[in-house]
Amino acid sequence: MLPVKSLNIKGHTYQCTLFPAKSGYLRGMKISKICSALLTGQDAYSIMAVLETIIETDKDGSFVLDLFSSTLRDGTVINETVFNDVYAGNYSEMFDALKFIVESNYGDVWDLIKKKMDSLDEKNEEAKTDEGIATSKVV
Repeated sequence: MLPVKSLNIKGHTYQCTLFPAKSGYLRGMKISKICSALLTGQDAYSIMAVLETIIETDKDGSFVLDLFSSTLRDGTVINETVFNDVYAGNYSEMFDALKFIVESNYGDVWDLIKKKMDSLDEKNEEAKTDEGIATSKVV
């Protein structure tokens, strides 16, 4: 039996059954494609690249429905009809639920990515500091 994680989101009980390994792996590859686009930067070009990647990855919305397929909201399976009814004009709850699903299934991977990103941030800060020192020596 697969593990189940629960969380209360905006007064609703969410129960996420973790993905079986093979389908979790396949879904994870799509998520990593989106995340790698997110890590490219914050300029307008990067944001457009992220949007294009999301659109490419989930052209018809079936991927997000697939992510929700193993999750219950107040005991109800989140199929397309429920998804459309519950989240119409309720996007903050939808994104909170999506975050819960992804963190439940890939939390250990996110921890590794966060450590790598923190390490890269430190190296970038050190490089900026070194550049400042090098520049001040040249002047």
